[in-house]
Amino acid sequence: MIPPDYVQRHATPRPTSLDRARLQLLVLESGLAFLGRARAALERGDVGAFVADLARTQDAVLEIAQTMDARSSDLAESLSGLREQMIRRLARGDAASRLEIVDDIVEAYGPIVEAYRRAVHGGP
Repeated sequence: MIPPDYVQRHATPRPTSLDRARLQLLVLESGLAFLGRARAALERGDVGAFVADLARTQDAVLEIAQTMDARSSDLAESLSGLREQMIRRLARGDAASRLEIVDDIVEAYGPIVEAYRRAVHGGP
């Protein structure tokens, strides 16, 4: 039997500490994770999973680019450029060169996520 105080403590709603910037960071990080999954799928020859995870990455990038406020216009521009690079380069690349292209995109995406992470957490 579950003690009543445990039930009461976990049944009452608590305000969440996630604000808009942290939610955006979570979306950015998930986009980078999906990009890693897309790369792994391409390595093992699973084109369906590659396309699905790449689409999820593009959705994450588009979502953040569209929700950026005017103060974050540089980040929104970087994300828009990254999304264009994903669409343009991957659409034209063959399977052999796509791994290199995905690596280039990860190389461009990683610093964007890291810069946003520092901005959210107030680090150097």
